[in-house]
Amino acid sequence: MKLYLAHPILDRDWVRIEELKMEKEFDIELVNPFYDAAERKDIQDIDSGKKGINDPNLNAKKIVEGDLKAIDNADGIVALVTEKASVGVYCEIFYNSHVLKRPTYLIITDPSKFTHPWLVYYGSKRFHSLDEFKEWLK
Repeated sequence: MKLYLAHPILDRDWVRIEELKMEKEFDIELVNPFYDAAERKDIQDIDSGKKGINDPNLNAKKIVEGDLKAIDNADGIVALVTEKASVGVYCEIFYNSHVLKRPTYLIITDPSKFTHPWLVYYGSKRFHSLDEFKEWLK
């Protein structure tokens, strides 16, 4: 199973560690938009402090269209909705579920959002934690 890994940019470091562990442990390929995309110089610029995460000089077209293409090429998405959830995560959830009508697995660690009507409606399956998602994968 190949899933696009939607997650907040501010959570990308710990998510990358967990992603690599899950790919070894389970029969799953997770497509990480921050690390698996061939040309993400913007991430290098953000990490070096040259640009901010909402910098007006980021190439929005390239970022958004690259993410949408990666979602198109996956079987569905797993999205992390944390306290740091960004606009992109919600857009990716909507695109995958509403437009593509593909499985949308939501790991919602922010308790205030677990029963939000939009997430209930668009989530094929919702999980309270990454560990709960891993148990389900077994």
